[in-house]
This record gives sequence, structure tokens and C-alpha cells, in this order.
Amino acid sequence: MLEVATLLANPGFQDALRTYGESMCSSTVPPSYESLCRAYVDTYVPVLLNMLQQYVQPDVVCQRMHMCPPPQLATRGSSWFSRVVGVLAGSGQGQPERKRASMRH
Repeated sequence: MLEVATLLANPGFQDALRTYGESMCSSTVPPSYESLCRAYVDTYVPVLLNMLQQYVQPDVVCQRMHMCPPPQLATRGSSWFSRVVGVLAGSGQGQPERKRASMRH
């Protein structure tokens, strides 16, 4: 959704995510690795955010994070489903093709 794309592009959100990553370095990583952890966070958070903005569809991210409902699927009772079935039934599309057996010897 558009909200996810807007959030990913927001410098305040990006800073908050970087700050959160750095705080995790302080609280979960042994002190001897804390500076290395912070360097990774500072280097890779912007790369990750850039990749998300360029390559990931916001609606997919939103759904995977359980922040948006999944898209509605067509059901037998929906008008869309009925129209598609009607079109396919009327044109013969969607039916398996039958090949005629050759009678030549």
C-alpha cells in the first residue's frame, strides 16, 4: 500500500530504524563486537531501505507484516467469478482440448 512506500521513504522512519538497530547492538551483542555491529547497521540499513523502496511492492510488504488485509479472492458467489465463468463457458476457453486420433496407417 502507499502508506508503506511513504513510511520507507520517510527520513524520520529511516533514522528511527537505524537508532533501533544500534540500540540492539548495545543490548544484545558482546561489547567487543558492538562497534562492528554499529558499523553494519549504519552501512546496511540504508541499503536495505533502498532495496525495499525499489524492488518490493508495498502491498506485499504490508500484508507480510500483517498490517493490511490480504486481497480478496474470487468465490463462487461473487459477481466477478460468475462473469469469468460465463465468458469461459460461452467461448469454450478453459476446457481441455481434445486431440483427434489419426486413423491413417
